[in-house]
Amino acid sequence: MSITNLPFPLEFRGTATNNKRCVQSQRFDPLIRKSKETMNSLFAVSYCAVLLCYRIPFAFLLFISNKLIKQKRIQPDLRQRFAATIIKTICETLPLWLIRTLFYLSGVFEQIMNGLFMGEKRRQWCSSVKGDGWKGYLIGENAQKEEIGQDADLVIIYSHGGGFTVGGALVSLVVFVDWIKAWKSSHGAKTHIVSLEYGLAPKNPFPAARDSLLACYDTLVNEKGISPSKIAFAGDSAGGNSSVVAALELLLNPSKYSVPPPSCLLLISPLLSVIPTSPSFEFNKTYDCLSLKWVDDCTSSYLRDTHLLPSCPLISPLFERRLEGLPRTWVCVGDYELLQSDITSFVEKARSQDVKIDFVVEESNMHNYAIVYPLSRNHGAQKATKYMSRFLFGDSPIKKAIK
Repeated sequence: MSITNLPFPLEFRGTATNNKRCVQSQRFDPLIRKSKETMNSLFAVSYCAVLLCYRIPFAFLLFISNKLIKQKRIQPDLRQRFAATIIKTICETLPLWLIRTLFYLSGVFEQIMNGLFMGEKRRQWCSSVKGDGWKGYLIGENAQKEEIGQDADLVIIYSHGGGFTVGGALVSLVVFVDWIKAWKSSHGAKTHIVSLEYGLAPKNPFPAARDSLLACYDTLVNEKGISPSKIAFAGDSAGGNSSVVAALELLLNPSKYSVPPPSCLLLISPLLSVIPTSPSFEFNKTYDCLSLKWVDDCTSSYLRDTHLLPSCPLISPLFERRLEGLPRTWVCVGDYELLQSDITSFVEKARSQDVKIDFVVEESNMHNYAIVYPLSRNHGAQKATKYMSRFLFGDSPIKKAIK
């Protein structure tokens, strides 16, 4: 049979064959992508393990050499050396989904060790809450039975750390419970903490974290009727950034919001600039658990498709010109931290504009020492809890009104 006498056009035969191949390709594409992701993850885990096999012994040798040779400043102890090595290596090598899983499991482990992972104690201290544009957990002594702010002396809206890309509202549940117990013991204060489960980058870039906090604040003030004088914004690392940026948004755009700023800010090792050029990024790079690569990666994810520069005050509040009018603020930083210089600069700038700030520089401590117990040295976390208590409630116990 000649080509001209085919029962259907040659073009149709080619099109039918191509269509069949496309269908087969579409069928196997997800499997191919999944296989590639699995292989990449296995390679990343293997590479991480190899690096740790090299870096952990090196950290031990560095610790020994510092013991033998007199140093000008106090050196990290062995536990800090190992913790910093492991955290940096994980954050620099593993895929984001696996880092998120490890963050979650660290919180679960701490909760299990303290009986807060499940059961009656968990239900007593923690309940899920949500509102328009936000969700999270209420943490308090009778969280399941009480409304947010019910008979509370203070309500803290808390934004967790994790570079805007990892972490969760309950990773620090054990710490929150310890705070509430300690402040009740020292001042007779009843505290509620609303820990936010905000959307993570890169899927949820700026302003997701900030807007979640502002939405929660609006709900508490305008729907729950809680006075701003009884509300504090708080956060660690990236969460500290969100707290400052949200307070500045309320301060600088009063016509856009129907609520004034909160009574105070609690900032634990806050990320106040994502530009890693300050002196402490150099002189603390071998001391801290925070990795410069991690800061860069998280910044790229958080700025995704926003067309904002890292120096924009919405991203790096250190560069905001007007800080006057910010609520009184409590700030802490470890003197091993990469962020130490930026935090110090922010404190000095705010004080020059008459912002009342209590500033704590804890010797021989790393990033987030006040909320990550394994990183705390010389009882740094416990001291931070006491400092916050005095800042929030004063030196005397709270006098309760007789009902």
